[in-house]
Amino acid sequence: WNKARHRQATPLNDFVFVVAGGRTGDPVVAAGFPLFSERDLPYLLPTLTRGVVSHVAGGGSAILHTTCCVQSGASGGAVLRPGDGLPLRLVALVACNIQEQGSGALFPHVNLAVPATVMAAPLAGYRATRDVKFLHALESKDPNVQRLWKLQPLASKL
Repeated sequence: WNKARHRQATPLNDFVFVVAGGRTGDPVVAAGFPLFSERDLPYLLPTLTRGVVSHVAGGGSAILHTTCCVQSGASGGAVLRPGDGLPLRLVALVACNIQEQGSGALFPHVNLAVPATVMAAPLAGYRATRDVKFLHALESKDPNVQRLWKLQPLASKL
């Protein structure tokens, strides 16, 4: 184990966001830090897992499902698409894995993520102005989007 070096926080303006939409079948990598204890902090390294985009819901503007192994605590980690000598592209941010209500069984290879294309404009507005009102666009009151996140079928149009 190598001790992690303590670094100064990098200002948000120093990051370059390369945002890409996800398509079913795209190879992706999930990066995150699963749950850890305070004593492990000096030795903590990110977890990287491979998978694919298994489903795109809401036309790519609501939710992505991936097959990357996502453990508890990795929420907020990046879902990245490698490829063709280009830099890694941010596809989504991990929100959660799936847990069955009855048995409580966890399914770490079935997980949900917020598409990067949903976050790009609000984050750009916030970065430019530091006005939190831009971040309010990240919360959706759309009942169809909420149903997708609850893994419920959309209401029939018939």
